Amino acid sequence: MNKIYKFFILIFAIHLFVFAQEEYYPPESYYGGGVGFSQMFLYQDFGKLNLTSKLPTGMFDTNDYDLPLVISGGEGFSSLTQNITIGGFAGTGNTSITHAQKMEQQIGANTQERFIRNIARISVIMSGATLEYVFHPFSGLDISVGGMMGFGTFKFGLARTYNNVVWDLPDENQTEEDFISLFPQTTADQIPNSQYDLDGNDTINIADANFSIEDGRNNPNYYELTITNRFINFQPYIAVKLRLLSRMGLRLTVGYNFADLDKNRWEISNGQRIYDVPETQLGATTIRAMLYFGL
Repeated sequence: MNKIYKFFILIFAIHLFVFAQEEYYPPESYYGGGVGFSQMFLYQDFGKLNLTSKLPTGMFDTNDYDLPLVISGGEGFSSLTQNITIGGFAGTGNTSITHAQKMEQQIGANTQERFIRNIARISVIMSGATLEYVFHPFSGLDISVGGMMGFGTFKFGLARTYNNVVWDLPDENQTEEDFISLFPQTTADQIPNSQYDLDGNDTINIADANFSIEDGRNNPNYYELTITNRFINFQPYIAVKLRLLSRMGLRLTVGYNFADLDKNRWEISNGQRIYDVPETQLGATTIRAMLYFGL
């Protein structure tokens, strides 16, 4: 009888011990989320877009656009169930190519050499919501299949400057032959016999503007025009999440980006539509790397 009592006492003790261990070390939970800094590497060859086909080949080398384009931003995710995760990403990136031309101008009695800087710039803003189905093969390692869908903005701009741009001409030693002001014509400047009345007829008109360009004075020493298109973006991908610490880890996704830039949705900076821009599509491999903080 004593042996039976001892046996039941032993079983009860083991049960209490196991129960206590489960309280202190509960099974791993798959619920949680995280946020962090994220970078998307877009392997888009911008030199092959119809949009850049009009750039002068002797002036711009479109192979000099960044490949990949780095889109920096933020990302977050949250688990709805053990296998379903939602989240989002938003970021921006830009790349440009520059061509310098040497120019000689006659300013008064002097001949001055200048360099014209021509710039062709591309900017991309991308955002979207994500939905994933998650597998948990090992503790601390998740593999998921999902996609991101959202909106983006594509900007293509051309700029040309003959001089160094400053906020305003600070003194008489720095004239518009060497610099151009961000505010080249104030109300006080636009008076007869001023530096903008270049033909001296007491009237500022188109003749003064044309003469100023030839003389190397006045704007437009600086020229810039940007066209913008807003598009819907879709990106299927495979993701791997590796937990490094209890509240920090790495997340890596590999996918393919799809976007169609509607030729009837291009606008210049004042909102005016442009309808003859060539058809342009974005399609490229993407890699997204994220350092997250959370569960």
